[in-house]
Amino acid sequence: MSSRGRHSERARFRRRCRRGLAGSAWIGLCLLWIAPAQADSAPHLTLPETLHAQVVAGALRVHGIPTRILAFRASRSADALADYFAGQWANKMHRSRAGRWTVLSHRDGAWLTTIQIRKASMGQTRGFIAMSPLFKAIEDGRRPPEIDIPMLHGTTVVNDLQATDHGKQSRTLVLRSTWSASQNLDFYRAYFKEQGYVPVGPGALVKGDTGGAMILNRGNERLDLAATQAGQTTLITIVRVQQP
Repeated sequence: MSSRGRHSERARFRRRCRRGLAGSAWIGLCLLWIAPAQADSAPHLTLPETLHAQVVAGALRVHGIPTRILAFRASRSADALADYFAGQWANKMHRSRAGRWTVLSHRDGAWLTTIQIRKASMGQTRGFIAMSPLFKAIEDGRRPPEIDIPMLHGTTVVNDLQATDHGKQSRTLVLRSTWSASQNLDFYRAYFKEQGYVPVGPGALVKGDTGGAMILNRGNERLDLAATQAGQTTLITIVRVQQP
């Protein structure tokens, strides 16, 4: 495969990984891989030879903590991988299920290591590996960054991810609201219009009974917003990307 082909495949793999992460409501709590500047103090983790890992984002912050996330594929089953890491950690780990995912968590001093595994095609498994000095952040009383957009009363932040990739900066917010999808869409359409954002073209504003979306632009910034309502709860995902 040519270098251009390999680069294109890596880009597609990163996009698939990001989409998988966006769908995990608990990522803000555990999928944290510390940035290179602090990697020297991280616990050592030996990966099996059959596991092939790749960095998803070079510089990422989850709730304000510098983060690096690794995605992997392996030829071992989820149970075999769990047993492998259990042996490495002398069985000092918590094992749980989250839908189709097996989740392993291990504390080593101030550090939390989390591994998320699920079955893939062709007898393989895929997942994510993460490390973070989460307990040090708690002890230091570190506060999450300020949310720079307004929210309707009763709305809470589920996830806050900030990334820098080749000079491109992005921030993804996942919000949970007690207001309807329609009310949230009207609220944010009015707010972002006031801030100078305009629809990118025909079809950029979509609104239905239980959800909708908008794709907006302001200078070198692009904003994607989607709202989905289930019962009395609405989930809003806002992705803002600023080109260099």
